[in-house]
Amino acid sequence: MKYTIDRQTWRRGGDSAESNENYGATKLLNEQGYMCCLGQCMLQEGILKEVILEKGDPAATNLPCTFTVESSISSFSNNVLSQCAMDINDDRTLDDSEREEKLINLFKEHGLELEFVN
Repeated sequence: MKYTIDRQTWRRGGDSAESNENYGATKLLNEQGYMCCLGQCMLQEGILKEVILEKGDPAATNLPCTFTVESSISSFSNNVLSQCAMDINDDRTLDDSEREEKLINLFKEHGLELEFVN
């Protein structure tokens, strides 16, 4: 599958007082309308905005998707792809070009395509 990340609504760089004030907390989808990379991907898989709103990670949705793995009957955990993507997305030491390159390579390692627009 090919995923597209819109830089205009992409929430990245982790939480800090300054970034939270300007862009809201780092979530799949926050109240301000910004989404981490996985939130944007999950929307493209057909998961509704209402489901990801104010959730911190894919497992919090308790739904099967590319970024979760079933951990017990009707319970899901974040998979390796998901955890690594969150680590890269929230790493404050990376600039955006480094972050994008790392995410593109991570997705490629998992047989997925990722592009950034806007």
